[in-house]
Amino acid sequence: MKRIAREVPCDCFASFMEEVKDEVKVGKCYGCDKEFPSNQLKACTGCGDVDYCGKKCQKDHWPEHKVICGEKKRIVKRTAKFGHEDSTTEMLKMKMSLDT
Repeated sequence: MKRIAREVPCDCFASFMEEVKDEVKVGKCYGCDKEFPSNQLKACTGCGDVDYCGKKCQKDHWPEHKVICGEKKRIVKRTAKFGHEDSTTEMLKMKMSLDT
């Protein structure tokens, strides 16, 4: 939302941004699918793309997540070695195959 507010040439988002500033931000645990305040969730240390409410959820969900996590790490390494465009294409292909 902040990005949109910065890109809009007027201050019409200012009052909205002031309202939501103090709201508690929530996120979902990727393991149990329950909502928690964002500051209580911990990101996967492998890929950083998913959040967990605790070690138990992370451990229980690992068999399902490890494929995606490993693929993301491989793509990040490839990006560092070969450049952004090639790896972005790979990430999009991976996401499309996971969505089907």
